[in-house]
Amino acid sequence: MPENVTTQGPGAGALAGAYRPQAQLGAVARGGVLSLAGAATAALGGIALTVVVSRGLDAAEAGAFLSVVALFGVVAAASTLGVDAGLGRFLLRLDAEGRAADVRRLLRRAIAPPLAVALLAAAVGL
Repeated sequence: MPENVTTQGPGAGALAGAYRPQAQLGAVARGGVLSLAGAATAALGGIALTVVVSRGLDAAEAGAFLSVVALFGVVAAASTLGVDAGLGRFLLRLDAEGRAADVRRLLRRAIAPPLAVALLAAAVGL
């Protein structure tokens, strides 16, 4: 086991006493495969939507519809405000410091800004 990894005491995290590099590597690989499959499915769905809409509507209607779909995607991505990345960092930090009790408080505080932006976007009609 590497020197800088502790399995006992404060900072041990959820993996205390269970440092198994092969099992962790397998879990990471499975997660990567699932992410790849999800991305491929989303890409194929986007292509299928574009083909169906462009064949079913005239050029002006298809352009308007696809513009709205693109705008929705941009607003949805921007409305997260980077909270997903921040949660990834801070949840891992709380786990490493053995502060599991602070996770709920962090999640409650983290959801408020993106929720407010999403509700504002819905109220404006985006």
